[in-house]
Amino acid sequence: MAQSASSIAGSWRLVIMAEPTSPGVVPQATKLTADFSGNSSEPGKANHLTGSGGCNRFMGSYQIKGNHLSIGTLASTRKACEESILNQEFRYLKALEGAQRYEVDSQGQLTIFYQTGQESGVLRFTSQTVRELW
Repeated sequence: MAQSASSIAGSWRLVIMAEPTSPGVVPQATKLTADFSGNSSEPGKANHLTGSGGCNRFMGSYQIKGNHLSIGTLASTRKACEESILNQEFRYLKALEGAQRYEVDSQGQLTIFYQTGQESGVLRFTSQTVRELW
């Protein structure tokens, strides 16, 4: 069940990138993140999105209306990395830009449903706001 739109705000780590025809891909030995700041649903007011694509940092804006999510074009740094990591990063950023809606479940996992020109699927995240080491 979807929670309020403000529940997307926070720091998230990608755990699964899945398409309808595949069981899901766990990111390769990299940390893919998304940090959503702000929770405004006012028309025309953008919120900020930053994170890591596994090699490069990215930034952009997003808007929410209910559980509908729209992410603008993302800008990123241009570090050189292994080709497989760069390919994964490209797919991740394109999936984020294709965001359609989101849900935060009772276990605190964020799921973003996306549609691009080439594919559709889900991005599943776990919250990074809980400390991993006590």
